[in-house]
Amino acid sequence: MTRDDPAGDGIGDELKDRLSRAQSADARDRAYAFAAMRAADAGDPRARDFVDKIEDLDTRNGIRSFVDFSFIGGLLKKKKVDEAIQLARKSDLSSPLRAHVLTQAAAIVANSDRGRAIELLGEALTETRRIDPSTAERAYCLVALLAQFSKLDKARGWDLLAETVKAANAVADFTGEDGHTSQTLEGKFSIRMGTELASATDLSNIFLSLAEDNLYQAIDAGKTFSGDAPRAMVTISIARSVLEEKRNQAPKPSQ
Repeated sequence: MTRDDPAGDGIGDELKDRLSRAQSADARDRAYAFAAMRAADAGDPRARDFVDKIEDLDTRNGIRSFVDFSFIGGLLKKKKVDEAIQLARKSDLSSPLRAHVLTQAAAIVANSDRGRAIELLGEALTETRRIDPSTAERAYCLVALLAQFSKLDKARGWDLLAETVKAANAVADFTGEDGHTSQTLEGKFSIRMGTELASATDLSNIFLSLAEDNLYQAIDAGKTFSGDAPRAMVTISIARSVLEEKRNQAPKPSQ
């Protein structure tokens, strides 16, 4: 463990080694970029110092987005919602990533502050509506939002359902389960940053919840999916809801 590498994780030593072998500005930028990404993954504040040493502007901005998103994720894991939101608002994140962060933040505060959670979901919805309507990112961001609204505000959930189905139908291969997305960071070399905008069970759980609230309205909504995969998924969820309700209503055997 050295003064330049206080975490003892080898980031500083690896950077020195890369820089000693770098024969060009591009090679030095690559060395600082990888050091910044490794430091960000470790929650090491040196990440921003490494970013600032990248000479190429596009590369610097792209890596800064990666570093900010990594730090935001770390803050959310620690439930430091205020700090995460503050960083997300000032960072140069794409609309899908910013909507994702706000939706996650809302889920974290939902139990302790329902009003604030709904406010954050509203902000996430505004950001989601900036996403290209024909993309899977918009559809899955809406699915994640609907999953939260169906728990916190059923009326808003029903209002958002038609918009979510419309977004899903605009994506030819939408299944309801593949909520992963990735983006290529700008710069002189290709780096992809990915995240899960919605979980594989979100759509299923949404219709399970909505069916408990209004079975026939949920059935009608499920039929409006144009894709076989999401339509089958929500049909199964609705059937589960019916079976669970019957099971709960069945008389218990006498002892």
